[in-house]
Amino acid sequence: MAKQELVIENDQVIVTAQVVALVFGVTTRTINDWSKRGCPKVKKNTYNLREVIKWKYSTESTPEGLEAKKQKADIRYREARADMEELKRKSMIGEYVAVADIEADLAEVFSKVRIRLSNLKHKVLQDLNSSYPEVAFEVSELIEQEMERGLKQLARTKL
Repeated sequence: MAKQELVIENDQVIVTAQVVALVFGVTTRTINDWSKRGCPKVKKNTYNLREVIKWKYSTESTPEGLEAKKQKADIRYREARADMEELKRKSMIGEYVAVADIEADLAEVFSKVRIRLSNLKHKVLQDLNSSYPEVAFEVSELIEQEMERGLKQLARTKL
């Protein structure tokens, strides 16, 4: 014999979770979740339909619920606005610099350093060749190798 899905006792409509789910257009799993969040039950898988309706709509649309939602939204708005003002203040006094600006400046500086270091080999070769031609080429090659190793290491380093 199947369990009755609807019983009327003392002017109360007692229904199963399946009926509550049909009334609200949700699944029985949702009804189980509701009961974990405080939806009143008569006993396992049995609900007083009037109490469920009161509970459901009191948590979502009562003036107190709407007021609480409004207050939370207002707090989030004020916090976001305060964060923006702080960011503006830091930007005005120079404490804040955009990451893109820093990356562009660093790229330019490293490019200039690389060019200067690359020219160093030729400068040393020219200067040494007039005084010490027998070692000038070896010294310039050694300088170039060390600069290449240093630049490669710098390129691999993640700052």
